[in-house]
Amino acid sequence: MEKYDSHTHSINSLDGRQTVYDICRSAIEKGLAGVTVSDHADMWYYFSEKTLDRITSSVRDIYEAAEEYDGKLRLFRGVEMSEYLYDAANAENILKITDFDVVLGSVHCIQFGEFRDAYSRLDFAVMTDEQIYEFLKKYLQEISKLLDALFFDVLTHLTCPLRYINGRYNRGIDIMIFEKEINVILKKVISRGISLEVNTSGVGTSFDSLMPDERILGVYRSLGGEMITLGSDAHTSDHLGNAFDSTAELLKRIGFKGYYFYEKRIGNYISF
Repeated sequence: MEKYDSHTHSINSLDGRQTVYDICRSAIEKGLAGVTVSDHADMWYYFSEKTLDRITSSVRDIYEAAEEYDGKLRLFRGVEMSEYLYDAANAENILKITDFDVVLGSVHCIQFGEFRDAYSRLDFAVMTDEQIYEFLKKYLQEISKLLDALFFDVLTHLTCPLRYINGRYNRGIDIMIFEKEINVILKKVISRGISLEVNTSGVGTSFDSLMPDERILGVYRSLGGEMITLGSDAHTSDHLGNAFDSTAELLKRIGFKGYYFYEKRIGNYISF
C-alpha cells in the first residue's frame, strides 16, 4: 500500500516542532509516498497568533522543499482551518494565499459558559460529567455548522476532545450517547462529497484510539461512506505515518477498500 499522510504540522504552527524539511526527510525514511503539510489557521487567534504570516511562511517553505525533494517525495500544500465561521472574511484571506491541494476543516475552540479556550487547554478534571456531555453536545453542533459552510475537503479528527477528556483526564466519557447527532454529521459528510479523516495521532498514547474510533467508522461505512483520508497529525517527525499499517488492517475489516489523498482539491484513491 502506498502511504500518504494528509495531516502534518511544521514549525509554522505554534505547537509544531519540525521544519518542512524535517517532515520530508522523515517521510522518505519511513517510506511514505507523499505528505501534506497542513499548518494551523485557528481563526479565534487570527491576530494574536499572526495566522496570515504563519500560513504564508508555511506555503513558502512547502514550495521550497517541494523543489528540493522533487522526484523523491510528493509534497502537498494544505491548511487546517479551524473556526472558519468565527471570522469567515479573514479565513477567506488565508485561503487566497495559494492554490491549496487540500483544506482541512476542524473545530478546536467553542464558547461554552465560562470555558472559552481551545479544548486542548481546558481542565476537564474540574467539570462534572454533565458539564462534559454538554460541552460535547455543543462541540458536535459546531461541527455540524462547519459542514454547512462547506469550504473544505476533509473533516478532521471528529472526536478529538476525547483525546483530552478520556486520555489526559481519564474521565471515561462515551460520546455515543450522541449517536443521533453523530449520524447527522456523517450523513452530511457523505452528501457533501468530502472525506472523513481517520486521525491516528492518539494511537500509542494514553488515549490509544483512532479519531473517530472503530464504532463511528463502522457507522460511517454502513451509511455508505467511502471517502476517508489518513492523517497522523504529526507535530514531530517521529510521528509521521503513525500506525498507518494497523489502521489500514482495521479499515479493511470494517469494509473500506482504500483511502484518499488530495491534490489540487481533488481526491485521489489509493487501494489498501
